[in-house]
Amino acid sequence: QVDLYAVKVALFFREHGSILPTYWLSKSEIFNYGHQGNLFANQGYLWSIEKDIQVQQSLKDALKAMVQATMLRKASAPARTSALASASALASASASASDPVSGGLPDENDDILRRLKLLTLIAPEEERANNQLLRLFMQKGDRQGAIEHYRWLEKVLDEAFDSQPAPSTITIYRELVG
Repeated sequence: QVDLYAVKVALFFREHGSILPTYWLSKSEIFNYGHQGNLFANQGYLWSIEKDIQVQQSLKDALKAMVQATMLRKASAPARTSALASASALASASASASDPVSGGLPDENDDILRRLKLLTLIAPEEERANNQLLRLFMQKGDRQGAIEHYRWLEKVLDEAFDSQPAPSTITIYRELVG
C-alpha cells in the first residue's frame, strides 16, 4: 500500500528544489502517484506560502503521532505473537531470519522507517526523528542507509540552517561507523 499523500509531499519538495535523497521514493510509489500535479497549484502567492507552512506543521504532527502509534503497536506485538505462536511458528521463523528487527513484523518497521524518513525530510531539524531513524537503520543492519541519511542530514543542516547535526545524532552515527 502506497501512502499517496507522502508521495505527493516528497514529489512537491523534489519539484521545488529541496534536497531529497532519491532512495526515499521507489519507482512504484512515483508510478502510483501518477500525474496528479503539484501539491499546491498556486505557488508564489502569500496564501500558498502560509498554506505550505500549515501543511508542513500538520504533516509533522501527524507523522510524529503515526510513528509513536506504530512503535506502541510494535511494543505490544510480543503479547499478540505469543498468543498466536503455535499457529505461526514457521512463518515467524522465516520472517525473523529476513528481518531481525521486527521479529516477524516487517510491515510495522517499514511503516516506521517510511514515516521517519518523510518526517526528517519535512523537518530535518527534528533531532529525535533523526536519532530514531539512524537507530532503526542500525537495527535493520542497513549501514549504508544510515550513512546516506547522515550525510544528507549534514548537507541539509549546513545549507539550510548553517549548522550541524545534534551531538546525540553525531554520537549515534559514530557508534554506527565506529
